[in-house]
Amino acid sequence: MCCSALERVLGAFLTSFLCVGFAIKWGLSCKKVQSLVQPIRCDGPASHHKKTGTPTMGGIFVIGGIFLSLFLWIRWIFCIKVLWASLMGFAMLGLWDDGRKLCH
Repeated sequence: MCCSALERVLGAFLTSFLCVGFAIKWGLSCKKVQSLVQPIRCDGPASHHKKTGTPTMGGIFVIGGIFLSLFLWIRWIFCIKVLWASLMGFAMLGLWDDGRKLCH
């Protein structure tokens, strides 16, 4: 059975929204346990010290929700493939940046 474009868009939105909502709720509790939190430099501004304990790498959950949503609902035409490739590029950049902060 074929879905209309509106049904596919709504399905994709709901899938992504629900997946990301549940994943972030679960993931934040796991991240705090694993201490994947944003490090705050001692020599930085005093206003940054209130960010102590902020979880990092939350984009993994957003990208995961988008990934699942796209594969379930979207027709893979050329422009979607280009957008997906750019999203993955920015996701890799964010992952590298967060990982670099955690290792130093």
